[in-house]
Amino acid sequence: MEDKNEGFRIYLQDQLLEKTRKNPKFSIRSFAKQLDIESSSFSQIIHGKRKLTNNMCRRLAFKLGLSEAEFQQINATNKSNSEVKTLQLETFKVISD
Repeated sequence: MEDKNEGFRIYLQDQLLEKTRKNPKFSIRSFAKQLDIESSSFSQIIHGKRKLTNNMCRRLAFKLGLSEAEFQQINATNKSNSEVKTLQLETFKVISD
């Protein structure tokens, strides 16, 4: 069964990667704090070990300042590109280790 919020998870990964590129000391814990979510839960979400519910997606999107249209676009854009998702996850794991 495909995770319908997979696109948003990838967006969160991209945001984390971008923030760590700008500031190498930035971490999952820092990002989780900004989003007002437990760092352990956020780490599980980022690593694909925990699915994102619609409510959690909307809450995080709100914290990120995304509009409903931007949120829908993120999910639509990233949903169908599995090769990119795999590459991004591998890249993230290298950076997070």
